[in-house]
Amino acid sequence: EMYQSLHRWEDALRVAERYRAAEFETLKKEYLRWLIDSAQLEKAAEFRAREGEAREAAELFLRAGLPARAAQIFLRENFESNDPLSAKIQAALLKDESWDALARIAERLGDPQKAVGLFAKAGNFARAAELARARAPRLLADLEDKWGESLCAENRHEAAVAHYVEAGQPAKAIEAAIAARA
Repeated sequence: EMYQSLHRWEDALRVAERYRAAEFETLKKEYLRWLIDSAQLEKAAEFRAREGEAREAAELFLRAGLPARAAQIFLRENFESNDPLSAKIQAALLKDESWDALARIAERLGDPQKAVGLFAKAGNFARAAELARARAPRLLADLEDKWGESLCAENRHEAAVAHYVEAGQPAKAIEAAIAARA
């Protein structure tokens, strides 16, 4: 009780686990309630994750405004593809424009075309190309072209040449080579 009154819940839990096993579960519930009531949702989510309660942890991360952390749990655990939590996580990631995390979820859910597009939107062209080569080869030429354009926008014309060649865009490859020399 002393630790609880001082809000030293972790210490109280350690003592209860070691010496008062009967009170341990009750104390964990009280701690979780206190974290939620005091708007410490991230800490509550981390606590539930350590307890092995992945679904509740993901929900709490979403409530805390941390969809990327919820996505990490989704990707680590074996949630079903039609799980309503998946849709909630994806909607929150979309709102946050977390394209890379969305791409990883799309890949996990078996939608390589969507994953390639999202990886490209995130600027993760290497992962997008790797996935396209393995699972969606018809997307590769367009992806290589976009990658080349992205590199040119960063004034990395020399690196863009190879991607334009892969995309079957010889005119763009020549333009990038000329720009690299300038």
